[in-house]
Amino acid sequence: MPRILAPRNLPMQQRALEKREMILSVTAKLLGTVGQDDLTTILIANKTGISVGTLYHYFPNKYSILFALSQRWLNEIDYALDDIDNFSLKDVSLRDFTNYSIDRMLNVYTDQEGILPLVQLMSGVPELKELDEEHDEKIIFTMSKIFNRLSISSNPLTLSRLSQTWLEVTHAILLIAITSKKDDKKSILSDLKHMIMSLLEKAKSNF
Repeated sequence: MPRILAPRNLPMQQRALEKREMILSVTAKLLGTVGQDDLTTILIANKTGISVGTLYHYFPNKYSILFALSQRWLNEIDYALDDIDNFSLKDVSLRDFTNYSIDRMLNVYTDQEGILPLVQLMSGVPELKELDEEHDEKIIFTMSKIFNRLSISSNPLTLSRLSQTWLEVTHAILLIAITSKKDDKKSILSDLKHMIMSLLEKAKSNF
């Protein structure tokens, strides 16, 4: 039987919106400490300081909260993509573009509490996996347009392949970077930027 993932009606009043965001933030913190298996609506309500009945006023079950949390994180990625898309590409070097795009995405990964268990959930829970895969297609489409504007290629297949590689490589390595020690993190990010820039330079030289 499919899970009910739709939240209750999205609140309109500011206080209700703030409470909903608090529920999501508390859930994100709990994911990083107790994990999915021990995460319950009772625990979320207790840590949020509200009754379970009030919690159910916003979300029908735990998975509905996790779905909304996933959507919130993907929305933050969308904001980052908009910034990257709006980055001035006229006469910009691939180095500058790579530095900006990676640093902007790093902010999204750094700011999301409980990111590792959330990513695991999004790959393991069918409904969340579907949401994630649909969003990946959006990222690939956006990055393809950007790479085209950078004159890296005009071939749709090449642009799609480059964008998928950019997505998968940055995602995997940023997850490693944010859980590493400060000095290691710096080296990992440097290596990531070098890999992405080399990939783009190679594709552009063949254009």
